[in-house]
Amino acid sequence: MNGNIYDVSEYGLKGDGRTDDTAALQALIDKIGAEGRNAVIYFPLEGPYLFDGPFQDIERSNCIIKFPSMAITGRYYTITLRGYSTPVYSPSAFSTQPLPSATVLRTTRSQAGGQAPSFFGGIGPKGGDNYECSYVGIGFENLIVQVPPNPSFTAVNLDHYTASCFRNVAVLAPSLSVTNTAEPTTEDSFGVIQPHFSSGVYQRVEEMLVIVGFYNGIRVGENCCAEYIEIYSCRNAAVFDFSHGTSRMERLTAGWCKCHMVFRDAHATQIGLLNTERWDPSVNGIQSAWYDFVADVVDPMNQARGDVTYQSARANVGYYPGQMALQGGVNLNVRELGQLWTASERKPEKPGDRRNVRTSGMPDELND
Repeated sequence: MNGNIYDVSEYGLKGDGRTDDTAALQALIDKIGAEGRNAVIYFPLEGPYLFDGPFQDIERSNCIIKFPSMAITGRYYTITLRGYSTPVYSPSAFSTQPLPSATVLRTTRSQAGGQAPSFFGGIGPKGGDNYECSYVGIGFENLIVQVPPNPSFTAVNLDHYTASCFRNVAVLAPSLSVTNTAEPTTEDSFGVIQPHFSSGVYQRVEEMLVIVGFYNGIRVGENCCAEYIEIYSCRNAAVFDFSHGTSRMERLTAGWCKCHMVFRDAHATQIGLLNTERWDPSVNGIQSAWYDFVADVVDPMNQARGDVTYQSARANVGYYPGQMALQGGVNLNVRELGQLWTASERKPEKPGDRRNVRTSGMPDELND
């Protein structure tokens, strides 16, 4: 150990892809939790580090690797899992794309019962304050978190934590390429769940977070601030369901997903640029049936507020002008990139309708 940096090779983790490192990592996390101070857990090898131990705490958090529980009356501290290099993962629709060279944390378990199962997770102290919030900040940096295709659990569930940070992380449940990624079928499975149950929580995505192959890509938490999130081959790319939550993303890319932004509760958001790419079955190759596009925004109760600037493309075609499909979302101000609206262009608004959306077949008019 050097200061607060813990090298896992000194604590029994092998990272050889054969040895189950679950018990060794859990013991190290428990040690850090008992010390209650800021710490970095450093993984010096590409791995993969294999975690196939049993799911813990079935009646509550039910995760393979469990982060500490700290009451909000205790001393706040952070635990960051850090790999040795930045993963560069660029999913390809028409070719196999191997995993990049970076530290891989992998489980081959594909099913779990109990409450809120996940690869990484945890919950606040039993009987604790503020909805059992754990007063610990969890970080992932320079890592690939990999689970099997079509998982029945969540990869990283930080639902009950005070704060989270992802920096250059890929969370993957794919086969070798986007086109042969298995159809996700478990509705409550997410790639990432950001903190939800604490007031004043603090979410960050620095540089890039890539998520591939889950039923839901990311559940966006309160006060989320993200530089760049890429989500591919998920039924729902980004889900916003924290009541009166707020978030801001500089850039969100959603490719080959059925729905790109889903609002399940009141949420105010600002998306600097929403990049979407849809399948076109008439162009170059076979389209997987489950990729059939539904909508860019699904907001049946019209609870979303904020601004979204978008640009759409079709796979292997390119720019797809004027395309934005909304189900609800009347309180979102939606604008196509590069299109500056003027008073003369804006049609009279219906009561309660504040959409600015160009529609297919009417590239120079607004949708009312």
